[in-house]
Amino acid sequence: MNKNESYKRDYIKKIFARTNKKDYENYVLSGIWHKLDNLNLKPVTQQYIKCRGDKYYLMDMYFPQINFAVEVNEGYHKRQLSQDNLRMDDILQAIEDDNFIDSSINSKILFFKVDVTTNLEAINSKINEVVKNIRDRIKDFEDQGIKIEWLSPEEEYKKVKETHDKIFVEDYITFKTIKDVLNTIFGNDYLNYMKSYSFFDIEERDDGIDMFSAPKLSIKNSNGEFISLAAGWINELSMDWNELIESKDNYSVLPYVTKGFKRAIFAKYKNNLGISGYRFLGVYKLTDNSDPTKRIYTRVSKELKIIK
Repeated sequence: MNKNESYKRDYIKKIFARTNKKDYENYVLSGIWHKLDNLNLKPVTQQYIKCRGDKYYLMDMYFPQINFAVEVNEGYHKRQLSQDNLRMDDILQAIEDDNFIDSSINSKILFFKVDVTTNLEAINSKINEVVKNIRDRIKDFEDQGIKIEWLSPEEEYKKVKETHDKIFVEDYITFKTIKDVLNTIFGNDYLNYMKSYSFFDIEERDDGIDMFSAPKLSIKNSNGEFISLAAGWINELSMDWNELIESKDNYSVLPYVTKGFKRAIFAKYKNNLGISGYRFLGVYKLTDNSDPTKRIYTRVSKELKIIK
């Protein structure tokens, strides 16, 4: 068994273990997966999807390569989740889409519900329908020259570095370590793991970015107050990811940073399998340093040039 096969085996074991106490959900999702019989298609279970406003939906299964979502309807409507119901980890791994539409437009989510309140024949028929639509969706992508392949993280980093000029927020790429970010995106060649500092100076760039940072974002406590998860630093990310407010929990004066300072931010989070990683949030510029106890950064770009 090669490294990629081992990675896929362990991944599949973990995601379906999350449904083993949900009988109907497990029956439907494992049925879809086995009927597909396609190890180039990566499944994600319990995927958060951000909708209009400050609301999120939880999809039972999602295929990020083809933007296809499946929900198992067990006789009640899954309620919308507000920010108070979410951890920052959930928000960071969420994908964004304003509509669930039955469409072949690749930028929109193709969304199917499987009703398990009916008889077994109807459930199996719906599973077969979902499988057919997934296969049709794959063909739509392949007809456009988009190859569907499920790579290991290391293979994905290599492909990004070799074939991409930029990384985008919508790329849905998670880097396992800071070393992987620096080597893939910023043209470094580190052999060892980097320590988990929050800020990293980078070589001079033609896009004006001054620093790469990997903050651990704060979460709210039961009183609705943001609390520090990183040596006293409080990093408040807005729901739309467009603003980051930086302060310290003792309201101390922060080191002075010049207004207009730009940071490429890869925030640290933990995915729904409990694995930590770093997700690209965008390029942020310091827009307000009038208060010496906090700094306000505004997102100015959702893309970042890759240094070869």
